[in-house]
Amino acid sequence: GGGGGGGAATPVVPTPGAPADVPAFVGSATIDSGEAASVGVAGSATAVVMLAGTFAGPVNVAVSTSPFTGGGSTSPGASIASAVLTFFFDAPAAQPILVGIETTTRRRQSSSRDVFTHWLNKQTNTWEIICGEKELDESTGKLETVVPTSVLNSPALNPSSGCAPELADDCEGDGGKFAVFELSDDACSTSEAPTTTQTLSGGAIAGIVIGVLAAVAIFGGLAYYASTRSGDGAAPGGAQPTVRSSLVVGGKTEQPRTGQRQTLNLGPANVLEPGVNPLGDQAASSVYGVKSAVGFNDKPPVPPTPPAPPGMPSGMPPYLGQPYLGQPSGLPAPYYQF
Repeated sequence: GGGGGGGAATPVVPTPGAPADVPAFVGSATIDSGEAASVGVAGSATAVVMLAGTFAGPVNVAVSTSPFTGGGSTSPGASIASAVLTFFFDAPAAQPILVGIETTTRRRQSSSRDVFTHWLNKQTNTWEIICGEKELDESTGKLETVVPTSVLNSPALNPSSGCAPELADDCEGDGGKFAVFELSDDACSTSEAPTTTQTLSGGAIAGIVIGVLAAVAIFGGLAYYASTRSGDGAAPGGAQPTVRSSLVVGGKTEQPRTGQRQTLNLGPANVLEPGVNPLGDQAASSVYGVKSAVGFNDKPPVPPTPPAPPGMPSGMPPYLGQPYLGQPSGLPAPYYQF
């Protein structure tokens, strides 16, 4: 199999269990892009069905089977239920195909087990389950599974280099491997218990940024409200108030210890009163500084609560943290300001 492919047309997906009214070949065939075909193994129900448009141009296809020798990692409790199908094709796939593999078992070990087609990831030497539409023909024992293009075009399906050391002799680009394994019937469940090694997802980071920006807008609006209500807080020389904000994202301030839950700390946020210059220059223009630092701590820090600055009108929120005089303390570099 080769690299990615596809077009603007909606992919046609073959249906498991439906009669394949297509030309049938045994062993190998050369198929044109506008043709559908089934290529099977002699004396077996194992066959691969490709509909018209599966490949962009003429493609050479070959199938064969061999006994499973026990190689490759599998899911816990999995047992082999078929021979290994080797499927070779020399062009990228634009549509899914239907892989039918004759199984070696007619009865499940228990009602809580089922059969699933797997493909061999040759880069990791791991049998990967294919979750999706499938159907077992009870009369022939053939399991038909829709194999998506993400598997067919994966660089790990049929590489000519970069294979796991155990597959050094099977790394010549001569075909991808498929097999059926029997395992727990909920093997394709997507639910996963969260682990401590998981990091913030992109959605969580976006939520943090949106929340911080909302805080910036609120504090900026309150500061502007203060400037319009407090006459003695205006800047000298008729300077117009401005809003300055920064989002500072730092690394973890402390590594979590075993047994402690890591919590997210947003803060501190600092609001400078209109007309107040922390550097003492009375000629400076008014600045409303709003800063939020994002960090990680085992326990959320308790911000200091100094008295409210003089001139703060009633109804303003309490003063949080310390004036923003540059890089915050307590958070390691680097910082990323937006």
